[in-house]
Amino acid sequence: MTPVFSHLLHALDVSKTQCARVKRHWMLCVFLLLFSPFLFAGDKEKAVDYYHRGELKKAFVYMEKAARQGDAEAQGALGQLFSRGEGCGQDSGKAAFWFKKAAEQGDITAQYNLGLQYMNGTGVEIDYGQARYWYLKAAAQGSESALFNMGGLYYHGYGVTKNDAEAVRWYLKAAEAGKTSAMTQLGQMYRNGEGVTKNLPQALKWTTKAAEQNEPKAQYNLAMMYYGGEGVEQNYATAKAWFEKAAEQKLDEAQYMLGVIYNRGLGVKQDKHEAVKWFALAAAQGHDKAAYNIATVYYNGKGISKNEAEAFRWMKRAAEMGLPEGEFVLGIFYEDGVGVKKDQAQAVMWYQKAAMQGNAEAKKRLDAPNLK
Repeated sequence: MTPVFSHLLHALDVSKTQCARVKRHWMLCVFLLLFSPFLFAGDKEKAVDYYHRGELKKAFVYMEKAARQGDAEAQGALGQLFSRGEGCGQDSGKAAFWFKKAAEQGDITAQYNLGLQYMNGTGVEIDYGQARYWYLKAAAQGSESALFNMGGLYYHGYGVTKNDAEAVRWYLKAAEAGKTSAMTQLGQMYRNGEGVTKNLPQALKWTTKAAEQNEPKAQYNLAMMYYGGEGVEQNYATAKAWFEKAAEQKLDEAQYMLGVIYNRGLGVKQDKHEAVKWFALAAAQGHDKAAYNIATVYYNGKGISKNEAEAFRWMKRAAEMGLPEGEFVLGIFYEDGVGVKKDQAQAVMWYQKAAMQGNAEAKKRLDAPNLK
């Protein structure tokens, strides 16, 4: 091979090597562009990334690393992982430990969560003084939930003297910060004159504001105001519309009231089948009066086929839920054999249960000669 060709071949080999190096460098650049947010992210950011991917164990590992490095947000987040048992065993005590670490560094969410744990005795002993201390810390930073819970402390008298006026002050702060549950509570306090002079326009204002933000209890309260004509002209159609919104969110009280509306035909055509449907939904959630009303609908058999067996079944459910009227009527059913075989012993037992809850009719029945 001539020296010229030899030189060319050597030059060609060098070019191939350089090309390979350039290619590798280019691929590395692309890789870094695509993945550098993860590769160069801190432990906390990696934890968040893994959490959103659903890789909870990895999220926990990185969040713990960040927390141990003193990151307040990571400490608070680690507390929540322990609280929920995500990526680790559920441990309320460890949750409280990390919430306190973060809270002491001023983390607003951790301050609220720590207050909540002291309030409920989760992972720590119940301590309303500590709950109030941390709620105040979070409230000072604008936590609407902490503001709301401060109202709750004064409303219920937890760790402080019960003070409805002070409760109103805190609920107002929370409501003005946008807390819908505070708006709802504030509306009720204006409606009932608790801690403030009774003021139905103010009650309507705050209740409507919360209801329009899809707060089910507020929707129910607003419906009741229209149902009873409190601060507004009575309007069953408007009441029904708000009951429906709350019932769609599975609020048993609203489901029950829809049953009442259809059962009585208030603003709608009377429909016993529709009434039973709504009563049954409420009863399934433990609403005793709903179960009682289904029993009476089947017993009376007006607008629906009379069915004493169903009447007995639902009355028994109402009685077992502890409704005095249900206990009394169930006693009658056993005594008279309505939907069940006559059983005097069972009748007496249910009369006694009702009488113990103050049912006067049950007391009279127990004095009947045939039951002695």
